[in-house]
Amino acid sequence: MSQILNIEELTPEIIKNLMEIANKHERKFFLVLTRGRRPGEAYHYRMDFEIIYGKADVFEIEHIYDYPTTDDHVCVIVPRSIPVVIRWYHEWDYGEDQGY
Repeated sequence: MSQILNIEELTPEIIKNLMEIANKHERKFFLVLTRGRRPGEAYHYRMDFEIIYGKADVFEIEHIYDYPTTDDHVCVIVPRSIPVVIRWYHEWDYGEDQGY
């Protein structure tokens, strides 16, 4: 049996835990992104990202909505001393991918 939790109540605790991780590993900042595919009859809107240079820690936090979705909230912790390049993109899908 799954339990529905309020994301607004979880966010401060999640941020606190991520800050503790960040301080231990000398991380510099958080980048918060959304990835996933929203449901719908006419089209889907997909967002995602990839780290194309460097290395970063990625934590996925499930979104809690009042309608079905496959979106995830993603927190990326980027190191202080390593250059990191992140490409973020999105697609409108009307039966075939429309590019990014």
